[in-house]
Amino acid sequence: MDFFSLPRNAYLRGQTSFKIKHMNVLLIDIYHEFQFKVLKKLKDRTPINYTYATTSFPFNYHGDKNNIEALYKEIFKDCKVDETNNFFYPSNIIKLLKVDWVLTNEDLLKHKRLEVLFYKLSDRGANSHLPVHERRQYYLILLNYFTYIFKTKKIDKLLCFDTPHSYFSILIYELGRYYKIPVVRMEHHFLSSFNLLIPDYDFPRHLPENYLQNYSLEQIQADLPDLLKEEIEKESDYLNEYTARESKRVIGKSTFSGFRLLQRFVTKVITNTIQGTFPFLFKKEVLHFSSLNNIHRPFWYRMSLNRTLVRHLYANHYYNKLSQTPDLSQKYVVFAMHMQPEKTSTPLAEEYDHQLLPITMISKSLPQGWKLYVKEHPNQFNERTIANANSRSTLFYDALLELPNVQLVPLNFPSKELIKHAQVVATLTGTIGWEALMTGKPVIAFGNAYYALCRAVGEPHSVEECSRLIPELIKLTKAEVKLEFYRHIHYMYHEKYLIQASRWEDEFAQSQVDPEIQLNNICDALAGHLGKAI
Repeated sequence: MDFFSLPRNAYLRGQTSFKIKHMNVLLIDIYHEFQFKVLKKLKDRTPINYTYATTSFPFNYHGDKNNIEALYKEIFKDCKVDETNNFFYPSNIIKLLKVDWVLTNEDLLKHKRLEVLFYKLSDRGANSHLPVHERRQYYLILLNYFTYIFKTKKIDKLLCFDTPHSYFSILIYELGRYYKIPVVRMEHHFLSSFNLLIPDYDFPRHLPENYLQNYSLEQIQADLPDLLKEEIEKESDYLNEYTARESKRVIGKSTFSGFRLLQRFVTKVITNTIQGTFPFLFKKEVLHFSSLNNIHRPFWYRMSLNRTLVRHLYANHYYNKLSQTPDLSQKYVVFAMHMQPEKTSTPLAEEYDHQLLPITMISKSLPQGWKLYVKEHPNQFNERTIANANSRSTLFYDALLELPNVQLVPLNFPSKELIKHAQVVATLTGTIGWEALMTGKPVIAFGNAYYALCRAVGEPHSVEECSRLIPELIKLTKAEVKLEFYRHIHYMYHEKYLIQASRWEDEFAQSQVDPEIQLNNICDALAGHLGKAI
């Protein structure tokens, strides 16, 4: 089964009240205060029993730690809980062999796709070379442990407040799907006061064909709450702040870029050395980039980052050397690349997570004379996200330039200008797709983007489909794209997939919506979706 191969259900308008029978629920990655509060409300209001849960280190909790501790004791008093520390280091992972060995040869053969997914995501925990044979050892132990959990705990539902994207949490998530356990997960949305609740068992892949077919844009907008319309139409503070932070860290093509990269390298090496030598002066951290390398001490952790930093910044230099200023007067598609490793590519993009594949597909699909402008993600070369150095080498960029109509765009070239003049905007699941729809541009999304239900978004699966899709998308006018954009927003909101609540602890305090209302909105939506689960 593909990561998001979900059944297409009929349009379920108006069904918002469900009674929950007693159920045992498995929880993945609970470490925000608001998550504990939501779970407390669910437990108080419904006959739910939490059977198994994974949480973070106590020092990595987000929110009031005293409140979290009290809620933890009350919520999980009859629940088996594993801290992520149990899965972070090989010396901890091998202790999981204490449980019975329940994996069969048949299990291993059926989970081959999951094994590959584990190897991809384990790059986030191994910034130094780790042989596949050794990775497989950790995979087998973890897979057996979580299979044992599923076989010994009676689990009716699975709930997670984010799409799992660590090498261990993805195993839990996918095993739940393998055992056909209904899953409800929360997912990021561009709108800072809203997020998505996605029940895997009935979330549609396409908007119902006749949904609001004869409604005008004004009629659709009138049926949406003011806060939702306000967040859609105004410039996003969240995006502006994020873009500003990224722009400050970008070292794009310039006369002095080589010197600036060298300066950044020296500065970061010195910073890492100080942080590793005097860790007690800094906030305690999870040494996750090298956890599978079994590095426990801050000093050796920081030294391992310094070693990887060389490759990281050289890739930045090489990309700058190859990139060229685009000609905006000619017809083109722009493809905005994703930072990797990250959940927006793995697992949300499924088999398209290696971006050579979608870029090649578009390149082979373009009309004669068109260009494909490819822009690297500005955070790909961020020296603070050193695991990215495992993802793309200089040979990756050489491979892209073997395609004659592909051109790399400088990191510091404005994305808004690329969107403005493009015929089509392409991405895996990125925010640039949302920005494009807002400006009336059609989009190609290769992954499970939060705006994929919009009919102005195409999802090709072959060169032939892509070749047919591009001419169809460019026929859409700006007004038609905007109408389809609002149509999909209306559907998501009224079907209670798009809910008025934040999904990160810090956002709760900053949101215009009262925190208690947000908690109730999440709790009510979860109860409704869990109640629908068959």
